[in-house]
Amino acid sequence: MTRQPGSSLKPAAATRSTLPSVRSAEVRTPTGGRWSVLITVALTCFVGQSFARFSFGLLLPAMKSDLRVTYGLAGWLGTINLAGYLLGTILTSIASTRFPAHRIMQIGVALATTGMFVLATVNTVPLLLVGMALGGVGGAASWIPAPIMAASVFPPERRALAMGATTAAIGVGIVVATALTRSTRSFTGNPGAWRPIWATEAAIGLAATVLAILVLRPIPLAGGAPPQLRVLRQVPRWWAPTIGYTFLGLAYVLFTTFAVSALEADAGFSKSHASNVYALIGTGNALGALSVGRIADRVGQRFTFAFSCLMAGAGCIAVLVGREPFVSVAGFGFPPDTSWQRELESSFLYEDTPDQRKATDDIKRDMERPLPMDRLLVGDVGYGKTEVAVRAAFKAIQGG
Repeated sequence: MTRQPGSSLKPAAATRSTLPSVRSAEVRTPTGGRWSVLITVALTCFVGQSFARFSFGLLLPAMKSDLRVTYGLAGWLGTINLAGYLLGTILTSIASTRFPAHRIMQIGVALATTGMFVLATVNTVPLLLVGMALGGVGGAASWIPAPIMAASVFPPERRALAMGATTAAIGVGIVVATALTRSTRSFTGNPGAWRPIWATEAAIGLAATVLAILVLRPIPLAGGAPPQLRVLRQVPRWWAPTIGYTFLGLAYVLFTTFAVSALEADAGFSKSHASNVYALIGTGNALGALSVGRIADRVGQRFTFAFSCLMAGAGCIAVLVGREPFVSVAGFGFPPDTSWQRELESSFLYEDTPDQRKATDDIKRDMERPLPMDRLLVGDVGYGKTEVAVRAAFKAIQGG
């Protein structure tokens, strides 16, 4: 090999040493396959957000009644959860400079699970505050790294879908929390049960924690360093979307915290009706997460964000109206019993048999649900079917 004038030969080792070094722990591909990682990340968001944070609004009326606390104190519980989430956001941003994303998510889901175990077992308000705070911190730590974690194992053309799936998991989790609440109360026979629901969600959280430890691994990061908060300032007018998203998040938290209580206490909705409306929030969240990204690509992010804020505000106003179909589009639910209803029922000469009471309660519960009714009343001649039917008919007349 000839040497050209003005050139120099360097050993190959020296040439390699000039390349930027990347820690080996950051370039390992997550194990278990792409879809197992995505499912695990989604389940982590499921637990940290839908269960540890948003189940509180669903269970607040029962907790308030059982613990005999005021709405002011209940508001403090929600505030502590939000404060914990904000604190968790700050701590997660700081920790991201020192710890890999998968480790932060594992710690986050463990904290959220611990918070739910606390809520399921304690009786004092200070410890309830601790449980809510742990849920908030854990919710932030399990969610913030999730979109990047999910996208890292997919090719570029599928990363948007993976990130949308993590957000959709929160909406699906709200729907599951609603179904879990309804089934648990039906199984226990206690319409005001809330501790078994927190306990069940905590058990699911424990399974999610174990799965996160087994499946999630470090992800490759461009440049070998985690992103910093100062990168946000490189975005033109970064302060405008930041402020807008902050207020939108605050409105969402307040809405999800008190929506069920407002529908039950102020609008007269039954527990099942209010729960069905809450499930619609999760359904809209899931559908929006999978579709808004594509809409933003077509019409622009600025217009999409502004329109989303307007829709959120319209949703809050619709709930304040307290009447269907503004609250939901699930169906028609008859109102709870009125004083006239109770006066009519007390006017019957004979005391109800156990079967009559059960049939009446079942029919009323079906009527108050915003779903089509499918029930057949059966009984021999003289067993009181007409009396049950009169009660249901009178309830229907009052509902218009």
